[in-house]
Amino acid sequence: MFILDNVMIILILVAFLFILFTFLTILTFSRGFLTAIYLTFIFFDMFFRMPFKAIQSMHNDREKIIKNLAKSDKLSNEHKEYITYILQKRSRLFVSLYKAGEFSYSELMVSLGTWYKNQPFKVRVNFSKQKRKSYESKYINSLKKDITGLEIISQFN
Repeated sequence: MFILDNVMIILILVAFLFILFTFLTILTFSRGFLTAIYLTFIFFDMFFRMPFKAIQSMHNDREKIIKNLAKSDKLSNEHKEYITYILQKRSRLFVSLYKAGEFSYSELMVSLGTWYKNQPFKVRVNFSKQKRKSYESKYINSLKKDITGLEIISQFN
């Protein structure tokens, strides 16, 4: 149990450091703290969830891909059969794309940085002072009405 506890602590620490350094990397090119937090969430969505969505999409469209391969004259029949073999199972497709470096952390970070630099934005959180002031004025007016109502009632007694 002692070893298992230490392994869990190490894994949690490594995950925390991974999140921290990813955030700090994104903070270097983003405009502001909240924007960096937002872009970090986008990055983790792209890094952990999107590869599986891409594999699912490619696996669902494998018939179209195989038809396009059959029409291609650039590949040999051996290559076409091998690609068809890979497309038949999701696990083979995932391993092939992983070995090809399609799920690279640094490549994804660079693509996120270039995307952000082409379309920069800033995340802001604004607290509406006008709504708060209107609530305060309604509250004060209702208190005034209550007080004047109490004054009128006390005059009749």
